[in-house]
Amino acid sequence: MSRWIIGAKKDFKSGLWCALALMTLLTAGLSAAPLTILLDAGHGGKDPGAVHHGVYESRVNLAIVKEVGRRLQSYGYRVAYTRQSNIYLSPSQRASMAKLYQRALVVSVHCNGSRYSSSRGVETFTCNGYGSTSHTLATKIQKRLVKLGLFKNRGVKRGNFAVLRQHQHPSALVECGFLSNSYDRAKLKSSTYQKRIAEAITQGIRDTALKK
Repeated sequence: MSRWIIGAKKDFKSGLWCALALMTLLTAGLSAAPLTILLDAGHGGKDPGAVHHGVYESRVNLAIVKEVGRRLQSYGYRVAYTRQSNIYLSPSQRASMAKLYQRALVVSVHCNGSRYSSSRGVETFTCNGYGSTSHTLATKIQKRLVKLGLFKNRGVKRGNFAVLRQHQHPSALVECGFLSNSYDRAKLKSSTYQKRIAEAITQGIRDTALKK
């Protein structure tokens, strides 16, 4: 075997090891990216969401999200918001914000509404199936909300919402109760109960993402 061939093989092996080392460093860098909890207060601006007896869903959503954010920050989590005031954002705009982060959990907070005033309870949606981080996140949040003993358990469900599917991160959409139901509405409009709901959502997130 000629010296040229032997040299070429050595160069190839050296180049291969360099490439593998670079890939390892890049992978390590991605995995070490800080985890961001992106909180999405549903509706806002020209879109008030469900409105019943003077209670606006968009306002309730924002109050709960801000409280969740404060609590997560107190635990040392990195928190971001799609909105922190009464502005309108399309579902696609909300999903695009999630794409700004390498590692994130996305939690969208809503209240329900129905033409049937008897409909009540909490439910949490995911667009991914059982075993996924998204399903785990939705399940943990739902479990914490039900544990409050305030709301009927409507379970974890699949939902094809843009804020859940138009990005690559684990995500869940929480429906915190029905503004169209007098019992749920009384809880949702109360700042005291908003804080209890926020605490449940916070702990559901922490149950999923203990490592910051």
